[in-house]
Amino acid sequence: MKEHEWNTYIDLCEKDVLKANNYRHSLVPNILYKYYPLFDDKEESKERLNSVRQGKLWMSTHKSLNDPIDLTPFYLDEEKLRKRNYPSELIELLDSFLNGFAKDTMVICSFTTNSLDSMLMWAHYANNHKGFCVAYEVKNPKYMWDVHYQKRRLGISGAVTNLIYDDSSDENRRGKYAAILLQQALVKGKDWEYEHEYRIIQYKDNFPEFNEYGGLVNATFAGV
Repeated sequence: MKEHEWNTYIDLCEKDVLKANNYRHSLVPNILYKYYPLFDDKEESKERLNSVRQGKLWMSTHKSLNDPIDLTPFYLDEEKLRKRNYPSELIELLDSFLNGFAKDTMVICSFTTNSLDSMLMWAHYANNHKGFCVAYEVKNPKYMWDVHYQKRRLGISGAVTNLIYDDSSDENRRGKYAAILLQQALVKGKDWEYEHEYRIIQYKDNFPEFNEYGGLVNATFAGV
């Protein structure tokens, strides 16, 4: 997402979260790519190839991601909360909620706009050029979210407290807070910008059969 597109999305969130999300999904390209590694273990490689032939996608938990701060690009601005006289015990609970909101509850499947000529993608995600790359047609872009890249982690407070404690009946208002927290799974550091990543996001609780690292789902379920 280009900077002006990101700014448009944020502006729309202030007015209408549904329109903001529709705008964001409208920017999803028709074709996305996914790089797969192959290894010396022939059985493991065979299993990986078979899952692709069967139209399966791997959804990863935080434990199997290669960026240790992935799914936690925001931190709780404790100083702001202390100035508002929040007790330490409550701040600790809110901090735990923010840290675990995406990391402990979500699974993701990553794609890229980088096509076959991306040497970095071949090196980093296809076992040093020993794997393969699959092009996927995006049939339902509402499942697909682009990743936004920023220079540093951001401190937030209002979105966390408002989502939990705001009893407003204004759905768009609460939706705005939820949209901010969703960015926990959609924002990464600038160093990863070369990936040009798009993600499918699901809640882990929907897949009790997954192990601690993730599991396979049908590609059609994920909209590709």
